[in-house]
Amino acid sequence: MERKCLNKDSTMKKVIFGLVVITAGVLWLLRNSGMLDDATANIIFSWPMILLAVGFVGLFGQQKGFPIILLLVGGFFMYSQIYDIPFEFKKMFWPALIILVGMMITLKATRIIGPKKKLRDGEKSNDRLDETHVFGGSEFTLHSKNFQGGEITAVFGGTKINLLECELAEGDNEIDLTAVFGGFSLIVPSHWNVKVDITNMFGGVADKRVSSGAIDESRTLIIKGTAVFGGGEIKSSLD
Repeated sequence: MERKCLNKDSTMKKVIFGLVVITAGVLWLLRNSGMLDDATANIIFSWPMILLAVGFVGLFGQQKGFPIILLLVGGFFMYSQIYDIPFEFKKMFWPALIILVGMMITLKATRIIGPKKKLRDGEKSNDRLDETHVFGGSEFTLHSKNFQGGEITAVFGGTKINLLECELAEGDNEIDLTAVFGGFSLIVPSHWNVKVDITNMFGGVADKRVSSGAIDESRTLIIKGTAVFGGGEIKSSLD
C-alpha cells in the first residue's frame, strides 16, 4: 500500500511539473510575441517565481514542510517586488520563519522512536533516505539490509551518499529527487538494477556505473524526479 502511494505521488508530481513547464513556455512565448508587457514579464521570470514553482510542485510529493518554506520565502520576495512591505513586517518575517523551520525539525525528530545504533561520524542507519539541503550539503555512508529508497531535495546544495553497504528491498524502490541549482552523487553496488527517470530542465543525471556480475532483476532502484539547473551522478565505486 505504501509503495502504491509513493508511485501515485511521484506520478502526480511529474504531471504538475510538466504543467508548470508548459505554463512557463506559454508565458515566454507571449513575452516574445509582445503580448506580455515587460513589467509583468520581469516579475514572472524572476528567481522568486522559481522558488514558488518548485515549492508548488513539491507539495505533491511526500514531504510538505520544505515546499512550504520555499513558498513562504518565494512569496515574500515576490510580494516585495510588487508592493512595499512595512519594515515592521520584515523584522518579524525572518525570525518567524526560523521558528517554523525549528518546529518542523523538532516534530520530525520526535517521530523517530526506538533505540538507535551508535555510528561513526559520517554514517547513518536507515531504510529510507530523507535528505533536504539548502545552501549546504552532506556526505555519508548508509547501512541498511532493507533499503527502500526515499527522497532527496537539493536547492543550491548537494549530497554524496554511499550505498555500497546496503541491500535493496524486494520489488521496486523509488528515490524521489528534486534538484534546483543543486545535485547529488549516489554510489550503488554494481549488481543493483537501477533505472533513471528524471525530468530535466537545464540539468541532468549522469549514469557512470560499471556493471560487474549478474544483475538482480527482483530488486530495482528507480530514481525519479526533476532537475532544474541541477542534477547528479550515479557511480558503482568510490573513485
